[in-house]
Amino acid sequence: MAAARHREIAEKLRREILGGKWLSPGNSFPSERVLAKRFGVSRPTITLALQELRGKGLILRQHGKGTFLTKTACKLGRAIGLVVPGISYGEVYPVICREVSRLAQKDGLTLLFGDVSSSDPKVRARRAIELATRFADEGVSGVIFQPIELVDDSDRVNRQFLSVFEKAGVPVVLMDNDIVPSPERSSYDVVSINSFEAGRRVAQHLRDSGARSVHFLMNPNWGHCLENRLLGVKSVFGGAVRVVDIDPKDLGAVRKFVRMRPRPEAAICRNDDFAVHLVVALRKLGVGVPGDLLVTGFNDLAYATLLDPPLTTIHVPCEAIAQTAYATLMMRLADPSLPPRECYLPAPLVVRGSTSRSMRRAPR
Repeated sequence: MAAARHREIAEKLRREILGGKWLSPGNSFPSERVLAKRFGVSRPTITLALQELRGKGLILRQHGKGTFLTKTACKLGRAIGLVVPGISYGEVYPVICREVSRLAQKDGLTLLFGDVSSSDPKVRARRAIELATRFADEGVSGVIFQPIELVDDSDRVNRQFLSVFEKAGVPVVLMDNDIVPSPERSSYDVVSINSFEAGRRVAQHLRDSGARSVHFLMNPNWGHCLENRLLGVKSVFGGAVRVVDIDPKDLGAVRKFVRMRPRPEAAICRNDDFAVHLVVALRKLGVGVPGDLLVTGFNDLAYATLLDPPLTTIHVPCEAIAQTAYATLMMRLADPSLPPRECYLPAPLVVRGSTSRSMRRAPR
């Protein structure tokens, strides 16, 4: 019972520390006597609770002076920021944001979510820069950031965003992709999937399914993760890859796509939502999937299984990405001297009916 009590007290104090309750000019922490009186327990019970907090690197005892918060505790006692421009257009980002929010709440941390959503990419970029300044002024301890994309000068905008935190000494963990093209590497921690390997895996499956060429369907100014995915596709098909900028909701554009020569055999779509709209348009045009065209998506959200036929796609581990990005930021706050980390999570291929070899018609 006593053991359970000291752990209960340690957890309550940990949450108070992370919530910023004990931040003060000297960052002093209450004495054992004060805490024993507060919780109505013996001092040995409080001693055990404080040992747990010391083991977590949250407090330290200075002989003759008392107990104080560590530098790590002071950083964690402030809010952390989350900036995800893709939440207004990317199907995986709401899942990731919810998981980061859950983790912060579980740890008693204040999470500042930066809403930069807009249908206009330039507006998203401008809001992100404004948000960076506000977060830095409010003294956030660290930030998880999905780099800005879909604008012509995204590299410049991302560097401008990051420079605000660099000047303020605030660590940033990049999520989804780096701010520089492969094989370059920035000085930031990056948490993502291996986009090159994911593209290669999809392409190899399509080749095994009989495709002699592929069309990579995307939009301009997408981030470096999509560029790396394209490189993975080209590692399998070489020059037999054609990049097409298309709106799958535009029936006329889809009609022009299927009439291209040589006739498309396989389409790699940038995500599942894109693929679903493409298949719907193809059905209206009398083009069969997979009979006339093999189609793949990306992300493996729930509705990929509801499509007829179900969609072949890459499974993106949204919750694991959120958990790894959060843990990486906590490690960075605890030890800023750590070298930059690259965390690439597994993203397996999920094969379904949209690329079934048995239903594919002979190439014409």
